Amino acid sequence: MQIRSAAAEYRLGELLTPTDPLSIDPLATVTHVVRASGAARVGPVVALGIAAAFAAMIAFATGSPWAWLSPAALLLVACWWLWAARIEITITNHTLRVTAPAYRRSISRTSLTGVSVARDDGMNPSILNWPVVPLRSGDTTLIRVNMGGTAAVTCHTSEGSDVQVVVNDIETATRIAGILGTPVQGA
Repeated sequence: MQIRSAAAEYRLGELLTPTDPLSIDPLATVTHVVRASGAARVGPVVALGIAAAFAAMIAFATGSPWAWLSPAALLLVACWWLWAARIEITITNHTLRVTAPAYRRSISRTSLTGVSVARDDGMNPSILNWPVVPLRSGDTTLIRVNMGGTAAVTCHTSEGSDVQVVVNDIETATRIAGILGTPVQGA
């Protein structure tokens, strides 16, 4: 995680501690990127590679040039997952922006009613483990953004559409929650 300001760029772990969230420059932007790691990164690539191999055999057997689009598309998705797929959390003085594959949301920090941190198993409660999963609980809608990790930061909003982001470790989750728990200056 890095803090970018007009003066310099700092790594978050070197500058902030969970007990000192106000040490952030009010003009700074905090960005944290989460990427799949281990089996969560390699597993889909292997599965897509196997599917591309079978699609290539079918394309070879049919002899149609159009049939080669399927294995090419599968290989492109595998490359995207391996090198480009990520979740990005960007916190400015007034907004929280969460970006994930096929998902983008900006939340005004004044609409945050609370931030909580919990340990997490890094799994989504669905058969398809896509990084963005909507969950409903009563009147609240929770968007779970997850590429694996051991801790989750849940941002509760006044609109009732909460966002939960799974990060690598509890220390990172605590730092993000500490920054989001900082009162918004000038609001």
